[in-house]
Amino acid sequence: MPVFSYRDDGETVNAETVLAAIASEEARIKTAAGTTLMIQKTVSASAFITAGANLTTTAIGPLYVENILVACDSGTITTATNLEVLTNNVYGPAILYSEAIANLTANQASDLFTASVAKQRTVIENGKLLTFASTGATAGGTGHITITVVFRRMADGASITTA
Repeated sequence: MPVFSYRDDGETVNAETVLAAIASEEARIKTAAGTTLMIQKTVSASAFITAGANLTTTAIGPLYVENILVACDSGTITTATNLEVLTNNVYGPAILYSEAIANLTANQASDLFTASVAKQRTVIENGKLLTFASTGATAGGTGHITITVVFRRMADGASITTA
């Protein structure tokens, strides 16, 4: 039997219907334009190849890249010249983040505010994605790198996930 509640005007309303409407609105608010979304991926140094690898799936809706944080563990990263995060957008620069390997030593981090080679904020276009790569040669060493990307939704329901 449905549960009813009474409104101030004396009308009855099915409480389950009201709760479902509230839950639906909460879900919409969580993915509304202007809200943030983060993805994170940890990879070994040798995963940074010059051909690149997917960091994310394709974007659903436009997403503004607020920051990219690259953090290293206590291992070493060798061989490559730079580590990069790129996009396949139609408009704007392909390289969003690039840091010299020499700066990514044990337990160090850099982001879009501190990267030494490239630091570019942009909008990831609908249907586009992010990749990560090395320049010069495939990276080597015993280190692991965590890449965290902070996005701001530019449209309701915009989303992206880690590849």
